[in-house]
Amino acid sequence: MRATSSALVAVLATLLLVATTSVSGASASVPPPASTSNIPCTKLASAVNPTKSFVTAVSLRNPAISETLGFGQQLLPITDVIRAAGGVVCEWSNGLPYTGVPGGAFVGVRVEFLHAAGAGYYMPIPGFPAPTTPERSTCFIGFCQYSTAAGGDWLQVSVFGARSDAVAISLGQRISTAFQLGSEAVWAPVASAHPLGNKCETVIPREAFRAAVGTTIPLTYFPDPPGWSILHEAIHRVPAPMCSLLTWDGSAGPGWFRTLPSGSWGFDEVAASLTAPGPMVPFTRVTLAPGDRAFVRCNAARTDCILDAIIAEHWVQVELWPDSSPRTISRPRMDALADILRAIQTEIYT
Repeated sequence: MRATSSALVAVLATLLLVATTSVSGASASVPPPASTSNIPCTKLASAVNPTKSFVTAVSLRNPAISETLGFGQQLLPITDVIRAAGGVVCEWSNGLPYTGVPGGAFVGVRVEFLHAAGAGYYMPIPGFPAPTTPERSTCFIGFCQYSTAAGGDWLQVSVFGARSDAVAISLGQRISTAFQLGSEAVWAPVASAHPLGNKCETVIPREAFRAAVGTTIPLTYFPDPPGWSILHEAIHRVPAPMCSLLTWDGSAGPGWFRTLPSGSWGFDEVAASLTAPGPMVPFTRVTLAPGDRAFVRCNAARTDCILDAIIAEHWVQVELWPDSSPRTISRPRMDALADILRAIQTEIYT
């Protein structure tokens, strides 16, 4: 794996680890994608009764909102990318922010299921041996994770604060059985009159990104966070490019972007929770097509800014990071984001 700065690795690691609120827009959001499985979260709850696995009261929650309230507050939720690939993501929790860290205040279970992704289960992860059995589990500090490739699908169940480790693993196994007893439809991507690019270069051309931030330093795109997970399977299936623009050794860069094709539904579900690194306000520097929307969030110093753009119903999220060494942003971030938004429009509409 290429070298990356410790700060960047920390941010990317959070990626590995439904109530609806809307922000004003001229057009209605597209509906959430249909899962390929006929086992939705409500049916899964009836089959396995996950609430009985905890002393703490837990209930069905929107996992995307839980992510945005936790370490991933600034980020487009991985929950939405998995759902966009026809997967199922469920959460029963105490409602506290999800950080993915064992021993925290979050109590509950998160279920991630992606059909026909069993081969990805066996992909090696740097620093860890590749799985050799179709089922594996591990527990520590009140946290258990159960994974399986049964039936050629990929299921991951993460349990925090169960009554016991044995109860947690039993819950994972019962969830697996419930999914395998269900049926699945064939997945197909959502059609779009103006498709989103399926690679880093076709979402935001690298030279357009470099020109927008005003750097003379050579930079390259690093697609995907490190390792391999259900998220990676979903990213490549949709596809939903997630790209960091960095120096050749990965030690510094101006920022990154994440995408959710035909994903305005995902933005609308979590918009009220997107309050970091600062409050969300309309971004009015660029003229938008009817129905398109753009918002920006910055810290007080405007050294860390996030653009959330809904263009042709696609959700493209761009973050410009605080200055690094070497410095790769020489223009005001609002000016840079305006040019980046124009580049996104050009790629989608032409």
